Formats: sequence, C-alpha cells, structure tokens
Amino acid sequence: YRAAVEGARTQGKALVWQRSGDGQWREFQTLVGGDGGPGDLFGYGVAVSGGVIMVGAYHADVENSSLQGAIYVFTQDPNGVWIERQKLLANDGGEGDFLGYDLAIDGDIAVGLAYAARDDQNYRGVAYVFERGLDEVWVQTEKLTLSAGADNFRMSQHLAISGDHILIGSDVDSGPVPGAVPGIGRAYVFTRYVDGRWREAQTLMAGDGAQGDGFGTSGLAIDGGRLVVGSPNAQHEGAPTGAAYV
Repeated sequence: YRAAVEGARTQGKALVWQRSGDGQWREFQTLVGGDGGPGDLFGYGVAVSGGVIMVGAYHADVENSSLQGAIYVFTQDPNGVWIERQKLLANDGGEGDFLGYDLAIDGDIAVGLAYAARDDQNYRGVAYVFERGLDEVWVQTEKLTLSAGADNFRMSQHLAISGDHILIGSDVDSGPVPGAVPGIGRAYVFTRYVDGRWREAQTLMAGDGAQGDGFGTSGLAIDGGRLVVGSPNAQHEGAPTGAAYV
C-alpha cells in the first residue's frame, strides 16, 4: 500500500497470487487504481470472495474532498485477467472519512470501514454495506453505526462478515456508559433481519477483560455460527501474551 506507481509515491498496489496446478502459489497480477494518485494507500484494506476482489484506498481524494477514501472492485475477464469494474464511494462521504481502511466480503454483500467518519458529529467511524445486484453492479444499501452513546466509543480498525452477520470491533471503551472500562474494548454483532435491514444485535465483551486489553482492536473473524475476537494486550499470568476469544 506504500508502493510507488510510475513515480507516484505511496499510491499503492495489490498483488494477486494464484495457485497453480502443482499446488504452488505464484504471483499472477498487480492491481492498481485506474484513477489513483500519490498518497492514496491503495491496498491497505483488501478482501476477496469468489470471483471478486475489493481493494481499499483510504487516503484517496474524491473530487475536492481530501482523504475521503474509496473502494475498487475487480473481477476477471474471460482470460482470467483481473479488471477494475467499479469504484465504490459512500453516499454521504466526507473529508477525512478513510473509507476502505478495512474491508470484508461474502458473496453478494460487502462492508467497508470508514474509520474516521462522523457519527452524529462525533468521529466514531461508520461501516457501509454494499450489495451486488443482478446487473453485477454494487450499490450502498446500509450505513452501520454503534449504539453506545459516549463520544469516546469508536469503531476499531477491523471488521468481518459471514452470511447475515457483520462483526465490528470498538477500540475505545470508557466514559459515562454502564460497565465501561478504559481500553477494555468491545465487539458488536450486526444481523440482517427478514426485512433486509441490518441492525445491531449484540455487544460482546471478554468475560475476564481488563483495562487496556484492547478486545476487538486486532483480528476479527466470523464463519457461520462461530466467531473469534482478538485481544492483543491481554495478559496471562502477568505476561502480555495477548488472547483470542471464541
């Protein structure tokens, strides 16, 4: 994501590796944003599902809006070459949102994190849901925000999706909220209900969490009925070993 492209510093690239018939993975193609420019950081967030690759450029400028961020969609042509098909932007995006900081995709649903976007005038972060229609075009269908009322809650740098569930971490947990402990962290589960809308369904916290653990601030993963949340600063027997909660 810091690679130069034809002299444009930190424009960024994404490398596609493909498994050959002998089972070995080999570099196949280099992806860049078709309208990319210096400092875009293309490739910081990436996701792949089936025949779709999405790449985030969270420092990309959008017209006169600096650092708004963008997501590029690639699919393969009949020869197997990856071609840029679409550029996704938030419908209400603004300067400094950082859309594309992290991405997740599962089938016809993708979610992109705008890490610094405003939520009720506070910079708590927003996650945008995009869905692919029968015409193969991706459109924004939802904007996800955290329900916690404190200004110092914000979405972490990671999210994940599986089927009808999206998992998003919260990297700050302090302030006038019941049960809040500074730096312990939380993870939020959003579920798509029968009406097609996504709603916050559950808040997850570590049963033995402590101040500064950072639960939800590192890796997140979800697959069907099982999810894993990282807590990189958690201690075990006094040592900062980190932990993962299932």
